[in-house]
Amino acid sequence: MKYFYFLLSTLFLLSLELYSQEEYKAFVRKPIKWPSNNVRVSWINPKTSNYQQRKWVENAITNSWEKESGLNFIWCSNSENDYGIRILIKDENPHTLGLGRELNDKKYGMLLNFDFRKWKPIEGGSYRQVINKYEYYVRVIAIHEFGHALGFDHEQKRIDCPTCDQGEPEQSIQESKGKGDWWTSTCDLSSVMNYCNPNYNNHGFLSEGDIEGVRALYGSPVEIGSSNFFTARLVHTTIENKADNNATVRVYLTGNQTELQTVDNVTYYFDDRFEPNTILSEDINDNFGLEIILADPIDFELKADVFYEDGKKNAIQRYINFEPEIKGNISTNQIKIDVTEKDLGDESYLFTFSVNPNSEMYDKIVRVQYTRNHHTFSIKTLTADNPKNNFTVDWEGWGCLDIDVEVFYIENNKLYSKELTVDMCDILGW
Repeated sequence: MKYFYFLLSTLFLLSLELYSQEEYKAFVRKPIKWPSNNVRVSWINPKTSNYQQRKWVENAITNSWEKESGLNFIWCSNSENDYGIRILIKDENPHTLGLGRELNDKKYGMLLNFDFRKWKPIEGGSYRQVINKYEYYVRVIAIHEFGHALGFDHEQKRIDCPTCDQGEPEQSIQESKGKGDWWTSTCDLSSVMNYCNPNYNNHGFLSEGDIEGVRALYGSPVEIGSSNFFTARLVHTTIENKADNNATVRVYLTGNQTELQTVDNVTYYFDDRFEPNTILSEDINDNFGLEIILADPIDFELKADVFYEDGKKNAIQRYINFEPEIKGNISTNQIKIDVTEKDLGDESYLFTFSVNPNSEMYDKIVRVQYTRNHHTFSIKTLTADNPKNNFTVDWEGWGCLDIDVEVFYIENNKLYSKELTVDMCDILGW
C-alpha cells in the first residue's frame, strides 16, 4: 500500500504557477501528521507464532522512518491499543485506513500480511516465490505501509510525476478526509511510496525524497552524538533459581559519571510478552536501575531512551540471555566493520570503529565488542549496543593494531556471536 497526498486547492495551484516544473515539490498532508513525534504502535492480534515477523517489522521501521527523522515509535502491548497505530495481522492485501493520524480513531488502522497464501506481493506469482524472499517482503511492505501511517500518499499520483504501466490495485479502504497542502521534495521515482519504481518498494530503502519528506513533517533525527560524547550504556546481571525455575534480572545504567549526573530519566521498552512493557526510571541514586522478576527465564531484548537535562536523547539497547551464546557460522563478509581516522595534531588521532549499515547481518545485530589488545589500554574492551549510531566506538591514540571484534546477533530468538579480527593498519593504509 502506498500513500502521499497530492490533491491541491485551486488557490494553491495558482500560487504554483509562479515556479518552474523543476521546482515542484513532493506533496504531503500536513494537517494529518501526528501531533507528537512519540507515536504509539500496537498489534491487535499478536501470536507466539508470528513473534519473529513482528520483530522484523519493528526493526525495519526503526532503521528507516525512525532512523531518518525525529520520530520515536513506542511499541506497546495489545492492552495499550487505545491510541496510535493499531495493526491487524491477516492474509489480505496490506493497507491503511487513511493517512497519518486518521488511523488513530480506527479499530485497526493498518493491515499487514504475514501469510501470503491468499494475497501475494508478486502479481501472478506462486507461494514458493514469495516464501523464498519471505523476510524481505515482510519488511519492505511494512516500510511502505508506515509511510501511509505517517501521512504519505502514493508518489505516482502526483500531478508532476510521469505515468507508468504499473497497475494500482485499490488498497486503501478509506481515503484521506482532506486534501494535501505541502510540497517537500521533487517527483521521486525512487520513493518507497512510488508504484512506478522498478525496485519493489525501493527494496525498503528510503530515498532522498522520502527522507526529506519525513524530516519536513517530523524533524531531523535527535542528535545521538558519537560514543565519545554519549558513554551511557546498559549492563545487567542475572540470578537464576533453578529449583523454582525463575530468575531475577538487574539492569542499570553505566558510563562516565559526569555524564550520568546530567541524565534526567530513562524509559525502558520491553516486547509485548511483558506487562507493562514501558517503564520510567528517574532514580539517579540507583543508576536508573530496574529489577525484573521472571517466572520463567526467557531471552529478550531491552531497549531504553536516555533523556538528558539539556533535551538530548540517547537510544540504547541490551539483549538479556540466559543460555550461553552460540558461535555463529556466518561468513565474515556478511559483517563489514568501518574504520576511520581524524588527525588531532601532535601525532594523535581519533579512531572510529562502526558496523557498516549495509552489512547483510546488520538488522540482526544487538551488541558489538571491540577489544584493543595492547598493554597501554587499561580498559581493553569497548562495547557498543546502539544501532542508531551503527554500533560506534572511538578513542584517541597514535598507532594502529589488530582489533578483535565480537558481534552478537539474534536469529530465531537465540543469541549468536561471531568473532572477527580487524587489521587497522591495512584498512587505514598505514
